[in-house]
Amino acid sequence: IPPLPGLGHHAYLISTKVDSAQFFFNQGINFYYSYHLRDAVASFKEAARFDTAAVMVYWGQALAMGPYYNTYAYKMKPGVAVALASMRRLRSGGTEKEQGLVNAMLKRYSNDTTNADREHLDSAYARALSKLMKKYPADDDIRILYIDAVMLQHKWDFWSPDGSPKKWTPRLVRLCEGILKRDPHQPAALHYYIHLTEAGAH
Repeated sequence: IPPLPGLGHHAYLISTKVDSAQFFFNQGINFYYSYHLRDAVASFKEAARFDTAAVMVYWGQALAMGPYYNTYAYKMKPGVAVALASMRRLRSGGTEKEQGLVNAMLKRYSNDTTNADREHLDSAYARALSKLMKKYPADDDIRILYIDAVMLQHKWDFWSPDGSPKKWTPRLVRLCEGILKRDPHQPAALHYYIHLTEAGAH
């Protein structure tokens, strides 16, 4: 995939000394936050082409090949296993935070390609991100990943017909609002905030 304009300026720094790997990782994470998953996977793979030893470029591939908000039926893609194997192999070369993200991502998948254990996996993934969010309170991208993970557990189910929020909704809304106060152009916070509030009274 080539460099594509119009994605804004959001970046998430990873352990790489290769500028092009960082550039395409940023492009991938912005595409993921926008639900353009095929372009996200392609961008993360392009990042891996420039730095084969950066664990986060494979983490990104696993992220973008997972379940997402606008679909109910998920089938694991063949590339997931390759990305997970690369993550395991390169995990020790990442920072402590990156290793935590990798460990959380590994909880998102199992060997059951039928996806029968998806509810359990989604719960384990969200719990792991919740722990990371507490460990790294200044990292808004980890907050975003947690919000995304909980949204995937409750797709299109944030408000009751009488307009009252579901029990998990207020916290996610507050987290998004907190991020947007610090960074009004954070792409995922803007996007997810819309989905969290669109069925509400306000």
